[in-house]
Amino acid sequence: MLIYPDEVLINYDWTANPPADIISALRETQTEYYIYNISPANLLKLGMPREVINCQLRAKAFRFGDVPTGDPSDSSYRPLLLEFYRETDLVYSIRLRITGEWEEYRILLHEWDNVVLIAETFTNETIFVDYLRGEPTNPFPTKRTLTGVGI
Repeated sequence: MLIYPDEVLINYDWTANPPADIISALRETQTEYYIYNISPANLLKLGMPREVINCQLRAKAFRFGDVPTGDPSDSSYRPLLLEFYRETDLVYSIRLRITGEWEEYRILLHEWDNVVLIAETFTNETIFVDYLRGEPTNPFPTKRTLTGVGI
């Protein structure tokens, strides 16, 4: 069972395609549904419904007017900064090199419950994110969760 974000905590210049809300777009695994930054000055902070471990996301970079060549020095390779937090404490920070093709990235990390995404792009560039999800810290139901206590 994978856990998806359930709350947009801060959104500065991110949107969803097709026109929908960001949370719904991130839950879809079809590449027709995705989120993307609409300016170089952007920040998106997402909250998870509970603490999770690890992170999977699928993303691609696009530069308007260019045809990606697949060469690592190609300008269509753009950085995506991810900062993972547990409440207000920074747990882990990573800068991924996003390619011009849809690619899944897996990040191994300890418990976190919110994440900040910053696409480090120029004016004619964008980063698409198809999904972002974490794994439960305890994938097996406990007596406490089965009885509804604390939910």
